[in-house]
Amino acid sequence: MVLSYGGSKRICGLFCILIILNIPVNLDFSFFYCHGETKRRFHVIILMNTIHYIKAEASMSDLDQREGGKARQFGRRRRGDEKEQVRRLIVETAGELFVELGYNAFSMRKLAERLQYSPATLYLYFRDKDALLFTIVDEALLIFRNRLTQASEGISDPWARLERLGETYLAFGLQHPAYYQLMFTWRIDYLLGSRQEEELPRIHVLQVLVDVVAEAMEQGAMQSGDPGVYSDYLWATMHGIVTLAIQMPMFDEARVGQLAAHTREMIRAALKKS
Repeated sequence: MVLSYGGSKRICGLFCILIILNIPVNLDFSFFYCHGETKRRFHVIILMNTIHYIKAEASMSDLDQREGGKARQFGRRRRGDEKEQVRRLIVETAGELFVELGYNAFSMRKLAERLQYSPATLYLYFRDKDALLFTIVDEALLIFRNRLTQASEGISDPWARLERLGETYLAFGLQHPAYYQLMFTWRIDYLLGSRQEEELPRIHVLQVLVDVVAEAMEQGAMQSGDPGVYSDYLWATMHGIVTLAIQMPMFDEARVGQLAAHTREMIRAALKKS
């Protein structure tokens, strides 16, 4: 068969379609008889179409890999988010159950029943109840310390800073009564005898209060004295109010607010430098 240039293009198009459809093709053109120039053009067209097809396949493969990588990355991120949500639920529920049952009566099995999880699931996150309790207290103290630090920033007047610290302290205790009791009414260091001293929760959580008291003395706004002793006095006062609010039903929101306001006035009258 003698092919013209136009005919050779049509034949090339047919072969390219067969290749794209993944139909085996025997590229033996000895059946055709082409003039020299036509034959050369025929081969060039076959070559160019084949190169174009290979490039297209490579581009699609690269796109599939990129999209697949994004999907895997999204899947890992989603699984990580779900795992953190489960962990937070375990920590929050365990805090409430520790306060409700006490340390000795608490068990991972009872926590699993409360959460409707299998006990094995809990052990994927925490080794035992000591590790769980330590985590609860440690994380709660860190959050509490950060809130106190943020509350004291951006205020120049020392008494206004102390007032803001008191408000933040009271708000945290009332919003998180279970955490507060584990932080400040349980002796975690006694319960967790297996822990090393350096691993104990952050006992310097109220250092920000000591610093504010010291600055008030330096500025002449507060009577001179030991900042640590004065801070303990302020801490004991706020702790008493929060504990009454948590444990005594008669101390409702209105009564607690009134008590806190009178306490601020009495502290200022007692400690302000005349």
